[in-house]
Amino acid sequence: MKFTIKDLARQAVFAALYFAFTMVVLPIAHGNIQFRLSEALMILVLFDKKATIGLTIGCFFANLVNVASMPFDLIFGTLGTLLGCLLMIPFKNAFVSLLMPVITNSFLVPVSLVIAFPSSEVVNGNPYFFYCFTVFIGEFVCLYILGLVLYYILRKNKDFVSLVGGKMENKAISSDKEA
Repeated sequence: MKFTIKDLARQAVFAALYFAFTMVVLPIAHGNIQFRLSEALMILVLFDKKATIGLTIGCFFANLVNVASMPFDLIFGTLGTLLGCLLMIPFKNAFVSLLMPVITNSFLVPVSLVIAFPSSEVVNGNPYFFYCFTVFIGEFVCLYILGLVLYYILRKNKDFVSLVGGKMENKAISSDKEA
């Protein structure tokens, strides 16, 4: 995979956007229910798989702000984003592809929450499954619902696709047949 100076600059912008969008909703971006608008940026991987780098770095820095669950969120939250991005790449269908980070974050982020916040909020005596459910809800709303809407609006905009490093002939971009 060729990586240019333009790609590097693009990744810096993606990281900064992820961080900034997380800071905008900071009170609800961390904890057992997480609504990170920045998760909608995961659609960028559908345009260019290199976006994985910028999004992962942005997630890492956004998790640095969460002192309550450090260093666990740095490890498990960032790993969830990285794995989610990597698992998106092989899928040609946006509906399936965007489920990957929802799933990885729904199972990895709760590990940091259980360690950092052993809580009385439990389901069947196990806070991990409670946190899996609450993280899933936030991820599904911000990444899957908002992300899919943004993706289907932006994928038809040639200027946007070019700006984020995508090509109209990319797998999920050019196809109107998503089923």
